[in-house]
Amino acid sequence: MAEFLRSFARRDSWGRLLRSRGLVWTSALFLIAVALIKIVLPFFVSVSLVKENMETALSRWTGARATIEGTPGISFWPGPALTLSDVRFDTEDGSAPFATARSITADFDLIAALSGKPVFYDFHLRQPVLSIRRAVDGTLNWPVPTWMSKAIRDAAAPDASGRQGDPIGDIVVDGGTLDIHDDASGRTARIEH
Repeated sequence: MAEFLRSFARRDSWGRLLRSRGLVWTSALFLIAVALIKIVLPFFVSVSLVKENMETALSRWTGARATIEGTPGISFWPGPALTLSDVRFDTEDGSAPFATARSITADFDLIAALSGKPVFYDFHLRQPVLSIRRAVDGTLNWPVPTWMSKAIRDAAAPDASGRQGDPIGDIVVDGGTLDIHDDASGRTARIEH
């Protein structure tokens, strides 16, 4: 095998390229740049600021007060992503959360995050639990309509040119549960995936 590689290297001048100083320096500089980005970049992106902005964005999209109880984690490879654990969405009365998730991961725009206004997109929800309760009077514990419900209404409108709000990209749900409670009939249903 070694003889084959040597003959291949001699034939196509790959040996000279692999032994060249330019390739060694280029490779070393690339590895140093990647290491610096992985080490230095987290100091420029405030985890607490990103967490606060994510809570605000999630609250705006759902209409519920989003609370992130876990410690956020930021990764920069292969692209910038924020992972939040133990996320809870509370209703206005605060009686019980209408939704929880073991974790939510969202990609974000690095340039916007460095400027202090991160933009999130492509969400991945792990083990979310959504609890819908219908009271005896027919009202739901679902929050008041907000940006997301307005976006759905606007998308169905014939003239959708007046769309507003932040894009949210794709939403992937991994292992979700839907609990439905009807107080009027006393029936409960659970759908799991």
